[in-house]
Amino acid sequence: MCRDTEYCDIGVRSLARDCWAAARWLLDRRRRSFKLCRAMTDFKVKGGAALAGKTSVPADKSIGHRAIMAAALAEGTSTIRGFSGAADHLSTLACMQAMGVKARHAGDTLALEGVGFWGLRAPTQPLDCGNSGTTMRLLSGLLAPQDFATTLVGDASLMRRPMRRVVTPLAARGATIRGTVDAKGDLRPPLHIEGLERSQAGARGQLRGGTFELPVSSAQVKSALLWSGLAADGPTCVIEPAPSRDHTERLFRALGFAIDKANPCETRLTPPKTLAYPGFEVMLPGDPSSAAFPIVAALIARAGSVEVSHLCLNPTRVGFVEVLKRMGALLEVRDVRESGGEDVGTLRATASKLVGTRVHGAEIASLIDEIPVLAVAAALAATPTHFEDVAELRHKESDRIATTVAMLEAFGVHCEVRPDGFTVHPAAALRPAEVISHGDHRIAMSGVVLASRTEGASSIRDVACVDTSFPGFAAVASSVGIDIAIC
Repeated sequence: MCRDTEYCDIGVRSLARDCWAAARWLLDRRRRSFKLCRAMTDFKVKGGAALAGKTSVPADKSIGHRAIMAAALAEGTSTIRGFSGAADHLSTLACMQAMGVKARHAGDTLALEGVGFWGLRAPTQPLDCGNSGTTMRLLSGLLAPQDFATTLVGDASLMRRPMRRVVTPLAARGATIRGTVDAKGDLRPPLHIEGLERSQAGARGQLRGGTFELPVSSAQVKSALLWSGLAADGPTCVIEPAPSRDHTERLFRALGFAIDKANPCETRLTPPKTLAYPGFEVMLPGDPSSAAFPIVAALIARAGSVEVSHLCLNPTRVGFVEVLKRMGALLEVRDVRESGGEDVGTLRATASKLVGTRVHGAEIASLIDEIPVLAVAAALAATPTHFEDVAELRHKESDRIATTVAMLEAFGVHCEVRPDGFTVHPAAALRPAEVISHGDHRIAMSGVVLASRTEGASSIRDVACVDTSFPGFAAVASSVGIDIAIC
């Protein structure tokens, strides 16, 4: 089964057992995927209306993943309120349940009975991360110091995504992780994490502390190093070229762990004397990446305004707001307060006359997920907008440079493509379009936003992927005046 596959092997000789387990899982996954494909749905959008209304968006994905993991490793019961039930969150939850964590989910409240940092048990089959790269990369760090082996798999999209960026620094601190090497030399899932052997006296193995300089800013890689650093033999220092999301740092501080920031690009964790901490309660704020869709829809509408409440306003997450302000957007932030260590408030957007801008450099890390919908705003601006230094988009759920440009051009927007970015030229006249999502939730939702400004009816194909991050998206879109139907 594995003879034609080249593997990156760090300290381990045999892969047969892992290959057979992953192969069995993949066959089962393909069977289930075939059934799901038969139930794919589309959005029909009629554009041109003014928008208005107040709404909220699902819980922040980044914070939710981390809260689930922290609750699973607590000693006692934790309560997570505002839980969205997004597919990515459910993937993380299912992985923790497969390792012995009990959970109760009622409405938007999730209760988990933590098993302690060393209380996880070896799963009986590969852990299914679904479409969630965050789940796979963070679990790689969390599971690296455990004393049992695990295999991480995902859907077809996730199985194509690069993982060397997280495996290399974890291996440098003593973790043993293997994956499939592709034709380009990158590492792809399945990821097999060997775990650390105990000594003959029964003592747990330890990963090494150290300083890790990341070539590309990544909150996921940084977080994997911090999770694994909790059980290291010395401090962990992560240095990035630009600031990335700091949700893990905020969470660790709230749990009582020693996190220091010498500057926004340098994070230092001192391993605690004990990894025991009690259960906790947290209210998840709304996801700014999800809020970007109704916000941009309001800005490009013919008239009106839209409010999104109880929204995460963490400075590392609202780079898209600063870009929109630079473009002339009428945006108001109010009712700001702190909740669970995060800044939370209300964002109001009013229909605006936009101008183009240049999006590049250090700001990219804080808005990489919002670029497709920022490109929609750029289509309605008076001058061109240049997106640079965004080659990372080629490694998302789809090649988001290619799929964003294809979505815009379907509506009649002219774009210029470069290896590391693209330029959006103002649309002389938008036309109704048929957009293919390519299984990418952000392309599907961005297509809806642009369709809302187009005279006539547009179709957005294959939108089941939207539940990955934004369950109830159509209802939220409808609540602010977008004429949208599911068919």
